[in-house]
Amino acid sequence: MAKWKGIDMQSVYQDWAESMQGLSLGAINHGIEISNGGEHPPSKGEFIRNCKDYKPAQLLKIESKLSPEQREANKKRIADIAASLHRSKQA
Repeated sequence: MAKWKGIDMQSVYQDWAESMQGLSLGAINHGIEISNGGEHPPSKGEFIRNCKDYKPAQLLKIESKLSPEQREANKKRIADIAASLHRSKQA
């Protein structure tokens, strides 16, 4: 904190906040994690660079290709279930 002695801390906070606009929470958390491993607190520039190194996890896309026969069997099962529910409401 000695390097901030005599400086208006609100201005420092505001400057850092403005620098982080547009960064995702994941990127900021990444910047914090990287900074925690350093030997000294990062400068604003170092911290922003650490944040920008963030690569979000890729979502897996699972595709299921049903054959025409499987689609027809599923449609029949859905129709049977719907009919069963309709009958139970009538009773």
